[in-house]
Amino acid sequence: APPAVAESEPDLPQPAERTLRQILQELRNQRSGMGDFNALMLGAVALQAIALICLAGAIFMPPKGDLDLMLRWLGTAIIVQLTTIAILLFSRAR
Repeated sequence: APPAVAESEPDLPQPAERTLRQILQELRNQRSGMGDFNALMLGAVALQAIALICLAGAIFMPPKGDLDLMLRWLGTAIIVQLTTIAILLFSRAR
């Protein structure tokens, strides 16, 4: 007996095919847009580095150092980090 031929899947209805093509196009557009590195991203990277330096300054403060000074460094690190997050969210919304 001849081998059984696998039946091809039935064609998708027109609206479903159109929807799938639109989804595929959106995914391609999203993937191509992820590689953009603009001035906002560069600023966010620079601010992230500053936040890490401030955090290191707060952590590695001498043990008998001024508590107020350590809290200033830590507060600055937190504010700079929040600014970095805001910039990244803003650049993503654009």
